[in-house]
Amino acid sequence: MLERSDSAHAPWTIARFNDKRRGRLNVIRTVLDKLTYENKDPNAIGDIDRKIIMSASEFLALKEVDAA
Repeated sequence: MLERSDSAHAPWTIARFNDKRRGRLNVIRTVLDKLTYENKDPNAIGDIDRKIIMSASEFLALKEVDAA
């Protein structure tokens, strides 16, 4: 499904996590990072953990490695 529905104008963002707190914080960071607003402070948002938040292509590549 991801391969067919992921596109440049409507990309999927995958959130993989077991720790609810870390996962939720990274989802919030991702949303805040993508939005445009006044006085946006990247330091206040913090770094997005790329092991938790990834694009559909990164997720599919990870699944291929897991399957091998």
